[in-house]
Amino acid sequence: FYSDNELDLQVGDPLFPNFEKTRAGFDLTFWHDTEDSVMFPRSGSDTRIRLTRTLDAMGSESDQTQFSLAMGKAWSFGEYTVVPYLEYGENQDSTVNNFTDLFFLGGPGRLSGLGNEELYGDTLVLARIQSYRRLKKIDLAGISIRLYTGISLEAGNTFFLDKSASFDELLYGGTVFIGAETPIGPLYMGYGYTEGGRSRWYLAIGDHF
Repeated sequence: FYSDNELDLQVGDPLFPNFEKTRAGFDLTFWHDTEDSVMFPRSGSDTRIRLTRTLDAMGSESDQTQFSLAMGKAWSFGEYTVVPYLEYGENQDSTVNNFTDLFFLGGPGRLSGLGNEELYGDTLVLARIQSYRRLKKIDLAGISIRLYTGISLEAGNTFFLDKSASFDELLYGGTVFIGAETPIGPLYMGYGYTEGGRSRWYLAIGDHF
């Protein structure tokens, strides 16, 4: 791959100054997905492994290695489903030049009380267990809708290279949600809370990868 990245700060944290950076190298991804639904799977698993290496010899401004792993599996017992999920990512080099090389955390199912991608760092740790119940189908004017209700429990954080990942530094939280499978795609509405008094409401329509 080859990419030119440019950042012009308009508002926000001045931690990242204006910059232009070229990234070039290779990106290897393994993705095996047998889940029967994106939003409310009742069976199957989803495994993703990714290795990214930028190389000075290919035009990149630095040599860097980034690794990530994400795994989830759905088990159903009658109308109930449990989906544990683990995610880990790290930069394996001592110097990271800008935010394009970082991992981000925050949003629905990813410390749900925080804003989308609110946390960032060189290392990402996330553990989540989701449980939901499939309710009865309802018919509205000939349209069939399947309802779900459930909760998720979450723990995770991001860390920079000068600070090792630690269980003591994990943030904890969760979500209470209701959802539906509709002809226009899944519908999801939930309330998320994360340690520190952070909370958010969510409403989403359609598949989210």
